[in-house]
Amino acid sequence: MTTDYQIGKKTNQVPKFWIDKYEKEASKYWDKFYKSNTTNFFKDRHWIFRQFPELYPAFDGWKFASEGEEPKNFDLPELPESPVVRLMEVGCGVGNTIYPLLEGCPHLFTYAFDFAPTAVKLVKENINYKEGRCKAFVCDVTSEEIPDMVEDESLDFITMFFVLSAIAPEKMVDSLKRLRRTLKSGGKILFRDYAVGDMAQLRFEAPRKDKEANRLSENFYVRKDGTRAYYFELEELQKLFKEAGYEIEENVVVERYVENPEIQRTHSNLDFECVSETLLEGRSAASPSSPNLFQNLRLLTYSNPIGDSNSPFSGSVWVAPKQKPKKTEKAGTVTTSTKSVEDVIQRTVNDPNVNESDDRMRRFIVSQLEVIEDCTIIRLSSSRWVPTSLREMEATERELLSKCGVDFEQSLVKINTSTDEVAYVNTVKVGSGPPLLLVHGFAAGIGLWVGNLAELSKHNTIYAIDLVGFGRSTRHPFRGKSPEEAENYFLDMIEGWRLASGLEGKINLLGHSFGGYLVGAYALKYPQHIDHLILADPWGLPPSPDASQQKYSLQWTIAKTIINNFTPLATVRGAGPYGPGLVAKFRADLPLKFWHLHETDVVTRYIYHINAQEPEGERAFALLSKNLVYPALPLRDRLLHLQRDIPIAFIYGDHTWMDAGTGQRVAEALGDRAEFHLIENSGHHCYIDNYDMFNEKTLVLLHDICTQGVFSDQSVCLVKR
Repeated sequence: MTTDYQIGKKTNQVPKFWIDKYEKEASKYWDKFYKSNTTNFFKDRHWIFRQFPELYPAFDGWKFASEGEEPKNFDLPELPESPVVRLMEVGCGVGNTIYPLLEGCPHLFTYAFDFAPTAVKLVKENINYKEGRCKAFVCDVTSEEIPDMVEDESLDFITMFFVLSAIAPEKMVDSLKRLRRTLKSGGKILFRDYAVGDMAQLRFEAPRKDKEANRLSENFYVRKDGTRAYYFELEELQKLFKEAGYEIEENVVVERYVENPEIQRTHSNLDFECVSETLLEGRSAASPSSPNLFQNLRLLTYSNPIGDSNSPFSGSVWVAPKQKPKKTEKAGTVTTSTKSVEDVIQRTVNDPNVNESDDRMRRFIVSQLEVIEDCTIIRLSSSRWVPTSLREMEATERELLSKCGVDFEQSLVKINTSTDEVAYVNTVKVGSGPPLLLVHGFAAGIGLWVGNLAELSKHNTIYAIDLVGFGRSTRHPFRGKSPEEAENYFLDMIEGWRLASGLEGKINLLGHSFGGYLVGAYALKYPQHIDHLILADPWGLPPSPDASQQKYSLQWTIAKTIINNFTPLATVRGAGPYGPGLVAKFRADLPLKFWHLHETDVVTRYIYHINAQEPEGERAFALLSKNLVYPALPLRDRLLHLQRDIPIAFIYGDHTWMDAGTGQRVAEALGDRAEFHLIENSGHHCYIDNYDMFNEKTLVLLHDICTQGVFSDQSVCLVKR
C-alpha cells in the first residue's frame, strides 16, 4: 500500500487573508485551545530524564508520585542553598514538563512562560506550584523580550518541546536570539519538534473530503482549531540556529526501522554517530512486512561561542596531554533533531539514488518504504564533562589512517544483530585477493592497524573492523546477563558483518588480544566459514589459576596492574578534561610505537576518543572476564575441539605480559596443524612493536594458507620457535 499524495502540493493552500489572521491571532487560538482542553490534553513528560539525562544524572527510572490521571501533591521541598540549577520552559502549556522536572530535581528552579494566558493560569493553579521553585508568566517570544526577572546568562537549561514549530518561519531566528541571551555559556537548549516526512504532515497533505485548505506555506500548516505546525528540513534547522548566533558543534545520525507496523510496532535504535540517547516513534500505514529501513534522523548540536563558566553542568574542550587542564570551558548547546533523508543513502545504504537532491531522496524513501512516521523526535546535547565527540573521533581516526601508505575504502556496513536491531560496523577495506579480517583488541580500534594495512594487503583483501560497542561502530545498549550472551554479542556481530559484506567463501581471521579470543571463539561457532586462524597475543586462553598455580600470580598481577591503569574505560571517562592527560601518562609508549608514521599526538588522541564513548562493548567484555584478566569462558580447552581442517597459528611478542606458555601448549596439543611463534623485540602489541617482522610472518602464513592449506616449515626462520 503506497500513499497517493505527496508533500508540497498546492491544492490545499490557505488564502493570504487567513494566513495573516492565523499569525495575528496565534496566541488567541492557543488560549482557546487551553480553555477547551484545560489540563486534560497532554500527559506529563516523565520521559524527560531518560531523553535528557543531563538534567539529573542520578535519575534511575523511579516512578513519580505525580503519575496518574489526577494531579497529586508531591510536597516540593524548598531549594537548597547550593547548587541551584536554573531552567526555563518555552511554551510551557499547562506545566507537563516543569512539574516532572521539579519533582525529579530537588536542586532545580524553573521559569515557565507561554503566550496563552489560560495556559499560564492553569500552571499557577496546579497544587504543586510554589513561587520558591517556579515562576510562571505570560510572554510572546516572537515579539517580546524575555522579562528582566530572567537575568542575562543566568540559565543552565532551556526546554523547548514542539514550540518552534508553532512559530511562523520568519520569526524563528529572532525568537531564538531572544532566548540565547538568557543562557550561560555552558547552558543548553533541549529541543524536540516535528520533521519533514512526519506522518502528521502526510495527514495534512492527504486528500480531504471537506476540501478545507490547511497549507500556510511550504511545510507549514494550520489545524482545524487554528493552531499551527511547521515541519523542519535538516538544512534549514542548521541555517536557523547559525543565524541565531549558535555554532555547529556536532552532527550525528540515527536510523530507525519498524517491524509488523500495523500489528505490533518494534523500534530499533541506531546511535550511529550519537553522543546521547535518541528516541523516535513510528506508525505505519502499510500492511505487515519485514523490517524496513526507515529514515535517518540527523541530530545537530549547536553551541554558543566558547567562554568560561563556573556551571557544574558546562562542558569542556580538548586539553593537550601535556597541558594543565584549563578551567572548564563552554558548553551552551542547542539540541535539535530532525527526520531527514540527507546522507541516509550515501552514508548508510549506498543506494544508487545518492546523487538525488535531498528533497527527491526524502520522497523516494517515503514512497518506497510505505512507512510513515507519526512523530519525529529531537534530542541533543554535546556540552559535556568528557571532552570528546564522535566528530573528533572520526577526524582523529582519519588523520591516523592517512599514514597507512595505501589507498583504502572505508564504510559503515549495515548488519542485523541477533536481537533484530540494526547496527553499523566501521570497516576499512584495502587490497585484493583472499579475504583477511583483522579484529582489534579491547580498548583499541581499526586505526591501530595503520602500520599493517599496506604490507598485508599485497596479496590479500584486508578488512579491518571496529567491533560493535567499540570505536566508531554502533554502541547499542548491551542487555546480556551471562558470559555466553556477551560472547554471542560479538560473534553474531562478526557473522552479521560477513553476511552483509557478501563474503560467501571462507575467510582468514587475525585477531589481537581480545580480538584473538573472539576469532578463536568465532571459529568454534562458525567453522564452515574459516580458512585459517591467526591469534596474535590472544587474551582469554588460560582459566583462572587456583592456589596451586602460583607461578602465574606475579605475571598476571603485573598484567592486571597494567590493565587497571589503562583499560577500565570508566576511569578515562570519569577523569573528564583530565582524561586525555591520563591516557598520555599511562600510554606514553604509544606515540613512540608510531613515531615513524606520526610526529604528533594523534595516536594518544585516537586512543582517548575511542575509549571515552558509551561503554557498551566494555559492559559485554566485563561479563566475559574476571577482573579484566581471566576469561569466564577460557579458550584453552575449547580450542582442542577446533575443526581439524582449520590451521591455526599463535603469535606472541617475546616480551609480552600475556601467558604465551598456554598458547604454546595448545599449539603442541593440536599437532601439525598448529604453529607457535614469537616476534622479537616486541611486547603485547606485537603487530605494532615490530610491525615489519609481524607483517612478514603473517604474509608467509597467509601465502601457505592460500596455496597449501597448511603451514610451511620455511616460515619458522622468520621468528624464534
